[in-house]
Amino acid sequence: MESSCACKFVSVTESQLRTSLDQGAVPLIVPFKAADPAEAQVDVVKGGQSQKYVAISHVWADGLGNPTSNSLPSCQHAALSKHVRDLYSEEPAAKILYWIDTLACPTQTASKKLALQLMGKTYKDADKVLVLDSSLMTVNHSQMDTIEIVIRVYLSSWVRRLWTYQEGIFAKSLYIQFADGAWNYDSAYQSLATLALVGAEAGSPIMLVKHYLQIRDRNLQRDGGPLSNLPIVTRAFQARSTSKVSDEAICLASLCNIDIRPIVEVDNAQDRMMAFWNSIQRVTQKLIFWPDECLPQRGYRWAPKTFLQGDLITTFLSIQS
Repeated sequence: MESSCACKFVSVTESQLRTSLDQGAVPLIVPFKAADPAEAQVDVVKGGQSQKYVAISHVWADGLGNPTSNSLPSCQHAALSKHVRDLYSEEPAAKILYWIDTLACPTQTASKKLALQLMGKTYKDADKVLVLDSSLMTVNHSQMDTIEIVIRVYLSSWVRRLWTYQEGIFAKSLYIQFADGAWNYDSAYQSLATLALVGAEAGSPIMLVKHYLQIRDRNLQRDGGPLSNLPIVTRAFQARSTSKVSDEAICLASLCNIDIRPIVEVDNAQDRMMAFWNSIQRVTQKLIFWPDECLPQRGYRWAPKTFLQGDLITTFLSIQS
C-alpha cells in the first residue's frame, strides 16, 4: 500500500469469520471482479473440500498487516484478487477463493485461537500458496535465471520470518509474486539438482539446493513426529524471528504434527513452550545438554526456552539426531 493511499477500507466482521471457524472450517474470501477498486467489497464463504483457494503468505511489515481489525484498503483487496485470478489464467471459469490472515484471522483473542488451531490446515489444504514480498514484487523474474531467482528469494525478508517457514513447508504448490507475475518456486528444484551434479561450479548449485530445501524441506512435508522433525525445524528457526515470541511454540507444534490446542489456550511465551514440551513424549537425549537459555520453571530447566535466532553450530551440535 502506498503511504498516500486514500482508498476506503473494506472489512470482515468477526461474526462472518465465526460462521466458518465454529464449524472447524477455513473462512475464505471471494476475489473482487469489478474494474474500479473503489467499488470493492469483501464477501466471505465457508471453506469446503471441493473449493480451490490460494493462501497468501506475506510479511506484515510490507504493508498488508492490520493488528486492530480485519480490514484492508479496497485497492489492496483488488490487487490480491488480481494476483489470485492470474494464477488460474488458463481456467477463467474456475471459482477460486483466497485466504489472507489480515482479513480471515480474527483479531479478538477467543476467535483468534480458533483460527490459530486451523493455521496448519489452512496452508496444507490450499491449492496454491502465493508469497508476497515487497523486495521481490519490484523486479521481473523473466529477466533472471533460476539461480538468481532462488538467491533473491533466499535473501528476502519473507525467508527471515517465523510464520512464513511453515507456510512455505506446508504448501502443495508454492508461487512467488514478482512484478511480471507469479513464478512456480517448485520448478527450481530439478534445475538446481541437475546443476549440482555437473560442472566445475557444482559447489554453488549444491548450496542453492540447500537454500531451496530450507524453504521446501521435503522431510517436513510428511507426517513426521517431533523426534524426526524437531532437529530440522530448530535448525531452520535459528535464522528466523518474530515480533511475538509466544507464536514460536505454536509453529513448533504445527511443524511437528502436535495438537496445538493446549498451546493456544495459554498466552505467554514461556507457558506455551511448557505446553509444547508437555506434548512430546520423547526427545533426543542431547537436549538435556542444551547450552543456551532454558525455561526457568522447576521441572523444565532442561528444556530450551527458544530456538529463534540461535547460533547455528550450537543448535546443530545440541539437537542433531
